[in-house]
Amino acid sequence: MAQKKTGSSGKLIKFLITAVIIFGAGFLVIKNGDIIGDYFVALDYKPSAEIAAMVSELELTDEGMRIMKASLPEVQSAETFNNNCTSSDSDTSVLGCYSQRRVYIYEVENEELNGVQQSTLAHELLHAVWERRKNDDIAAELLMTYEQHRSELDEHMSHYDEASKVDELHSVIGTQLHDDDLSEKLQTHYQKYFKNRAKIVEYYRQYEEKFTRLEQRNAELKEKIDDMTSDIQVRSTQYENDAATLNRDIDVFNSHARNGYYSNNASFTADRNRLLARQSQLSRDYDDINAKIDEVNQLIEEYNANVSHSNELYSSINSKISAPDEALGQ
Repeated sequence: MAQKKTGSSGKLIKFLITAVIIFGAGFLVIKNGDIIGDYFVALDYKPSAEIAAMVSELELTDEGMRIMKASLPEVQSAETFNNNCTSSDSDTSVLGCYSQRRVYIYEVENEELNGVQQSTLAHELLHAVWERRKNDDIAAELLMTYEQHRSELDEHMSHYDEASKVDELHSVIGTQLHDDDLSEKLQTHYQKYFKNRAKIVEYYRQYEEKFTRLEQRNAELKEKIDDMTSDIQVRSTQYENDAATLNRDIDVFNSHARNGYYSNNASFTADRNRLLARQSQLSRDYDDINAKIDEVNQLIEEYNANVSHSNELYSSINSKISAPDEALGQ
């Protein structure tokens, strides 16, 4: 009996060990489900030469590369891109989207905007990361960082509701803010996916600066144009009033000269010289006003050229984006 009992006990222990091993294996499958799923999804993926070059430029870690490949990234022309990135369940950005666990990038052919596709690809990769690695601690860090950099991020984030806010912040902060602006926890988080995140931020700054410079210069130009136009209007009104007064005074002088008002040449000459001096000043005022008008017209030409340039840049990245400014009339 004792031996039988011991034998049963041994079988029971063996069964329990087997059960634990089986349970443990099941746990590993659940825990690493994304890794295994990503591996199988990426098996037959063959990136285009363009995507392969961009991915290489992002300098991803092994984990970042795994998620990137599993997201089957693809560069698409406008029509195809819009079909894939306009559905209600896609998390869209200006130049790309992460939809149905796939990354789509809008094809940008404008060489002036080098860096835009790399930045967009990194941005969308982080959406794929967030879907797999949602983390309340990281979410809190993202929201805290957002509060510290609202002046930089508010315009972009105004397009997103509360439900997608943290997801979008995860991509925006990860691709637009330098390490100095991030907590140690966030830096460590992003290091899991990028070997050199400073390079990612530089891609964003590189193309964004093109728009920023144009916008800042046009803001300066518009302020100067408005100030100079107001000054010209005031001076033109003053000129017209002074010219009308001078013409009346000249008429009076001529009338006096004809009817013998002047009894001596000294008073005639003095009045005449005063009128000539006023006439000369009025002529200088006229030339100065016209010079100001020419200067304003040159500034307007520069402003309109910048608007045209800006419109070309916006058109080259997304045909659905409206131009930010309208040309000024001359």
